[in-house]
Order: sequence, then structure tokens, then C-alpha cells
Amino acid sequence: MFTVKKILTAFILPPGIFVVLGLLLGLWLLKRRQKAGAWSLIILAGLIYFLSIPPVANGLLSPLEKDWQIPRKVNGDVIVVLGGGVYSGVADISGQSFPSEGTLSRLVTAFRLHRLTGLPLIISGGRVFPGDAAEAQVAKRILLDLGVAEKQIIVEDQSRDTMENARFVAVILHQRNWRQPILLTSASHMTRSLSAFRKAGLAVTPYPVDFRVDPNRNYGWRGFLPSASSLAVSSLALHEQLGILFYKLAY
Repeated sequence: MFTVKKILTAFILPPGIFVVLGLLLGLWLLKRRQKAGAWSLIILAGLIYFLSIPPVANGLLSPLEKDWQIPRKVNGDVIVVLGGGVYSGVADISGQSFPSEGTLSRLVTAFRLHRLTGLPLIISGGRVFPGDAAEAQVAKRILLDLGVAEKQIIVEDQSRDTMENARFVAVILHQRNWRQPILLTSASHMTRSLSAFRKAGLAVTPYPVDFRVDPNRNYGWRGFLPSASSLAVSSLALHEQLGILFYKLAY
């Protein structure tokens, strides 16, 4: 019964339901000899399905994570933490807006690394669109709640993307004469981040966090079930790959 429940749930909820509907409508169009529309729907349903299953999603993300490891020892004079999104305007215990899952993972590790090293934190991330909460300001509030001293937190809240993170952080580093920054961001985001910081003339020590792929995972029958979480992982991986390509072409 447990297995049946999981299978039914996977194909009743999105994105599984779109796969089922696409295939059924495509087969119906084939029966009516509308081959162009039918195959378009079947191919689209297949694409959604494959992007929504764990082996494909993790296979797309794995190349972005596999070359990174958490350093056992770090030498630096400041920790630079990049934002990864916030839920703007939502209720929280100490105010409004809350970090997204990726940002929260970075902040928790940054807090732990700060406790271990005593190094100050630069939190970088602004409003991506008008009306959004500034990522760095939200992150600062969370870190203050966790007990980090305010004088240990430097906020950069003007940047809208990774390239601007690097450019605005570079100004702070030069102003404060910090020469050994530790760059903390998600492992999948590290390749693009390093590219941006190098283009800004900065040498940084990478500190990857927020790993999501277990290279030794055995999927079994669950690996064939589509889910929104796996589709989100595929989207994240494709977003990073496109970002890396864009940086190569545009900068």
C-alpha cells in the first residue's frame, strides 16, 4: 500500500499530472491523425518527466558539485557570503522576509564557520527586483538572532546578481584592506562565483556548502517517480550552466 500511495501521489501532483495529461492528449491526437501536435505533446511530456526524476536531476547538478570539497582548514581574514534568494514579505519571528532554502544553508554554515574562526562576515545581496527584500539585510537579521555581534557583520545590499556581488564586495575588501577573503556559497554556484570574483580582480578561497547530490545514492524504483523537488534541482542546474556560459561570452 505504501508503494502504491507513493506512485499515485507522484502522478497526481505536478509535475507528474502534466506528464500523464500530455501523454494522454498526445495519444488522442495520434488517434485523430494529428501527428504534429501529438508528437509535440508526447515529447514535451517526456522532457518534463525526465527533468523531474532524481537520476536525471542529480546527473545535471553533479558536474557542478563534484570538483568541490569543504576545506578542512581555512586561512583568511574575512568570510564573504553570497545571497541566494529570500521569501520577501513573509512573517518571521523577528521581522518580515526569510531566507530561501539555499540562502539559509549558506547562512547556517557561515555562522558555524564564524564561530570556529572568529572572522567577520560580509553578506552580499540586494533587491533583485523592485519590491523585493534586500537579501543581505534579511541575512543580517537572522545572524543577529543567532548571536553574531553586529560589528562582525558587513552588509552589501546593492548587488542584483553574482557579477555585481563580486564588484561591490571588491570595494569593501579594498576599503578595509582585507586580502584573504573566503568565498562561501552553494557548491553548484561556486564555479560561476569564482569566475565573477576573478573577473573583479579578486583571489578568494572557495568554501562550498549546500551540497545536494549523493554520488553513491541507490535510487531503486523511487528514481522513476517524478517530483517537483527534482524538477527544481534540474532547473537550478540548467540555470547555473547557462550562467556559466553567459559569463564566458559576455565578460
